[in-house]
Amino acid sequence: MEKLSLARMVPRTSLRINTAPRIHRCEKKWQWDPLPLHDHDLWCVLGGEGVMVLNDCSFELRPGTVFIFPPGCQPNGRQNMHNCLVVFAVHFDFLNPDQSVVPVEAVTMPVNPVRINELSLLERYAREAVAFYQSDRKTTEARCQLAVWQILLQIADEAEREPLPRPDSRI
Repeated sequence: MEKLSLARMVPRTSLRINTAPRIHRCEKKWQWDPLPLHDHDLWCVLGGEGVMVLNDCSFELRPGTVFIFPPGCQPNGRQNMHNCLVVFAVHFDFLNPDQSVVPVEAVTMPVNPVRINELSLLERYAREAVAFYQSDRKTTEARCQLAVWQILLQIADEAEREPLPRPDSRI
């Protein structure tokens, strides 16, 4: 089975949005310890601080930290109660042309969180996904899917980017 990267999936697959895209403003006592996920979950930190534990690894949560949790994943999140999280999240499936769900093992995605440098662009697409999903116009489902694809492609670009070399302190 050929594995597809996010960038190569665009012409071959579509998305099915399974839950309303939302921007969550977490309450002070928020914590996340879900049952294993049944679909993909795009989870983007727009504000605040915290920690996510995934597969016994701990990751710092701050604006621009993005996860694509695959089905079966069981993340565990906590936040800094003095700097509460603001998170964009949406559950979705990748679909083949025949509308069957693409098996998770057929998709190559970042295992660890990705750090998004252009957070304003991601936040714009997140807000568009929320607005399109809530609208009653006929074109909104496709536009919501397109906004989520834009975020996924931004994540793919950032994940593939090589880190810049450290600046020479003599300059």
